[in-house]
Amino acid sequence: MTKRLTKAEEEIMLVLWKLKEATIREVMNELNEPDTPYTTVSTVVRVLEKKAFVGHKAVGTTYLYHPLLEKKDYLKGYLSGIVSNYFDGSFSRMAA
Repeated sequence: MTKRLTKAEEEIMLVLWKLKEATIREVMNELNEPDTPYTTVSTVVRVLEKKAFVGHKAVGTTYLYHPLLEKKDYLKGYLSGIVSNYFDGSFSRMAA
């Protein structure tokens, strides 16, 4: 099963899935909470790297971050976990 994202991680992943690659500043510009400190966003991105959701490449003195997992693949694993854990593996039970 795919690892679960926290709310903060999910918000940043949604931005990276949308932009395909971005600097920390570009991620910050897209967040719902524009006053989120740079260090907070940077820390969450580093956690996402450790969880293997995000990768980066150096461009000059900055990093460009990009998703390593497609949004559809995360959602597929996430929904499979919900079905397994709450509906005894039955998609029809979930739909009902």
